[in-house]
Amino acid sequence: MRKILIILALLGLVSFAAICFAQDSKTEAKHQGKREVSSSDVQEIEGTVSAVDNNGIAVVFKKDEAKGEEEEIYVPIEKGQIRLVHKTNIKEIEVGDTVKVGFKEVTEEEEGKESKRFKATTITFLKKAEKKPLPQMPPEPQDQVSPEDSAAPEATQTIPLKGFKED
Repeated sequence: MRKILIILALLGLVSFAAICFAQDSKTEAKHQGKREVSSSDVQEIEGTVSAVDNNGIAVVFKKDEAKGEEEEIYVPIEKGQIRLVHKTNIKEIEVGDTVKVGFKEVTEEEEGKESKRFKATTITFLKKAEKKPLPQMPPEPQDQVSPEDSAAPEATQTIPLKGFKED
């Protein structure tokens, strides 16, 4: 009986090690073939957040209201490789907030083809989005009813409804 328990424990350890190894090989296969060729210096942009999620952040950094044009950049976020300043979690940043994003332009080579992408390094929270008050509607003028008008026959008339009997 004791030998069976020892064998089962060893099988459990071996299967656990195999699972761990399989997960490591999956992450290696994902990055296998890609190698970082070059990386630019850290660049920074400041602007208004137009979209944010766990995978990246989009920032409008230049706006021309006269022409109705704006320039926007999307910077992917890699978990564990980004530093947040003034916030503890990316979920705390909302659309409309003002941020400064530090990023690098990375050139990767895969099977002889080069591809460029951005890689976020820091996100600095600067200012909360301004909540614009709802536009106030002007009050509607109230019709003044004179005592003479209230006794008018039009005010006491009823409209017959089809299918209802009058009492």
